[in-house]
Amino acid sequence: MSGRGRGWARPRVSEGIAYYCGFARSTVGLLTDAEERPQRVDATGTLLVGDAVAGAEREAGYADFDRRAREFVGSSSPRRG
Repeated sequence: MSGRGRGWARPRVSEGIAYYCGFARSTVGLLTDAEERPQRVDATGTLLVGDAVAGAEREAGYADFDRRAREFVGSSSPRRG
């Protein structure tokens, strides 16, 4: 998927989920490294999956994932005023 495709797809996926679930709003984000095998998206939009990690490296990876997930949820939540 090209960079242009990702920009187009994210709002469409978010709108589709909101419509299907009956929500007024939905936000979708790609959070890599949710599993034991490290993941990243290259410049062309290809998902690359590495070898499984264990021990302290695995725990650090999950801690970083949790932090990024909290940041994403916090930044995508509607502001109330």
